[in-house]
Amino acid sequence: MNAAMQDRPGSTALAVHESRDFRAYHSFVRAARNYAEQELVGQMHDQYEHAIAASGKPPPADWRQAQALLAPLTEYQFYNFLYRNLQRFKYHRPTLGIFATVDAQRARLSQGLKAAAAAADKQELRLNPQLVEPDYFRYVPFHQHTGGV
Repeated sequence: MNAAMQDRPGSTALAVHESRDFRAYHSFVRAARNYAEQELVGQMHDQYEHAIAASGKPPPADWRQAQALLAPLTEYQFYNFLYRNLQRFKYHRPTLGIFATVDAQRARLSQGLKAAAAAADKQELRLNPQLVEPDYFRYVPFHQHTGGV
């Protein structure tokens, strides 16, 4: 969650209250993701380049050939494990995940949303209720976020 949603004195009814444990847990998850996206990706790239050189063949011409070189690399396997599981931990951890944290505050947040909608200036930006999202938005759990976007 972003800084605007953190529990602060004077926060609005729409703020998600984050416990100290929640913030510490998500700080760890972010640090692990940063490691995967920076150091681990760099190591994976180096090992991929080494695999190309060791093969004695030209660099891969398409993603399938690249995948064949990447698949056996420990760094690639570890990256995929981290990416999948850290995202799952971020959202789905029963006590500290985003879903559990927001769900525990659902009644208060829903009431705050209703009050904000009732008090809103009718000239403010509104979502188009006729908008139909593309299938790939409606049917794919982007970032393992249940319900898609």
